Amino acid sequence: MTAPTAQESPRLIPVARGNLPALGHAYQLWRHTLPFLDSLRSYGGVVRINIGTLPVYMVTDPELTRRVLTSESRYFETGGRMGDNLALIFGNGVGTINGAGHLRQRRILQPLFNRSYITAHSDVLADAVRGRVSGWRDGAPFEAAAEMDRIMVAAFLKTLFGPTLPAPREEEFYRLLRTLMKGVMRKTVAPSWANRVMVTANREFDRALARLRGIVGSLIREGRENPGTVGGVFQAMLAARDPDTGEGMTDAQIVDEAVTMLGTTGEAPGTALAWALHEISRNPGIQRRVQSEVDAACWGRSPAHADLASLEYTRRVLTETMRHHGPGYLFTRWTTAPVDLGGYLIPAHANVAYSQYIVHHDPAVFPDPQRFDPDRWLPNALAVPRSSYLPFGLGSRQCLGENFSWTAMLLTVAEIAGRWDLHPHRNRPVRPVASTTVRPHHLTLTPRARTACPAA
Repeated sequence: MTAPTAQESPRLIPVARGNLPALGHAYQLWRHTLPFLDSLRSYGGVVRINIGTLPVYMVTDPELTRRVLTSESRYFETGGRMGDNLALIFGNGVGTINGAGHLRQRRILQPLFNRSYITAHSDVLADAVRGRVSGWRDGAPFEAAAEMDRIMVAAFLKTLFGPTLPAPREEEFYRLLRTLMKGVMRKTVAPSWANRVMVTANREFDRALARLRGIVGSLIREGRENPGTVGGVFQAMLAARDPDTGEGMTDAQIVDEAVTMLGTTGEAPGTALAWALHEISRNPGIQRRVQSEVDAACWGRSPAHADLASLEYTRRVLTETMRHHGPGYLFTRWTTAPVDLGGYLIPAHANVAYSQYIVHHDPAVFPDPQRFDPDRWLPNALAVPRSSYLPFGLGSRQCLGENFSWTAMLLTVAEIAGRWDLHPHRNRPVRPVASTTVRPHHLTLTPRARTACPAA
């Protein structure tokens, strides 16, 4: 079946300015990521950029982005430049597989990520967060992006494998994932010829991938041979069955899914948390409001899942963080046939990209989009179309880890707010740097133990 083609003459798809010989737009995409993405909106709903000599059709219009992810998603399969590189890590996990295989894996995994399941495992998650945050030293600066990554990796590892996973293994998982996710973005935005000459970086990537998949494979064998030695979601994955056929997952499928979960639930929430702490630390009014709300809900004890519903302002801070500093800035798809997308005719087997950053900074939807304002998310304050806010995607491929991420981020901010005042360390400018996510560079914070909070 082919996609519908335009009945009238298709719109011309312009090529963005700044196309360099051999590099295309790769330099701008890598070195000036956010200003470059912002500039693409001025070309219209679809604009062509080049990575080396490879054409990529960037969708900039929120409504057209929604169609790519929902009503016309059958013509836009997961893949393309970034999707293919992620598949190097995730294999045939639910995040990279298409067609019937994707539907089957999603049916099996969905129950493990619903609200009730996450609630049942939230104590383990909260303990992991508390263990890290309580270990900070008064007045000792920390690098926020790395620390939040470690917190999210630790929280998800203990949720995934159970609370007995040794700390050295947690640190190894963290280092391996950082190497792999940085490598994915390098492979995505660099021209093909440049990737071929990055011999040392490619070897590090391959070694990290083999080690990560080897560790998860050994945990699977241990879990099958000695049930109870691993717990959490991982044990449930070993026992999970397709509701239609009753079949479970093979060991290879479980490796793919576990690695997919590790790769998608660590760095993105960690990056979002780092940006949230940046805004909290440099805006005393926001910090006081978050702390007051946490104090009223928890009264000096560590937050629990039952407290999260009371943290309305804290949730708005995180909602605005994921709009203003959304971790995901570039995602790709692969067209299965020629597609008429809003009058733009995109050829078959083409790389199509969309950007949460472009959508989230559309001034037609978000007035003064460069301003950080949690109160723009007050009830009835702003009518935002569903297609204009997509931190976890849309449609049949919407992130399975959304409930986990929200729970983990709220618990982390609440744990920090209840214990610490945060202050920027020196006046070093913080700038966004593109990796797999847009991370804050030079974001160092100093925690000070709170003296004016309810007694435990």
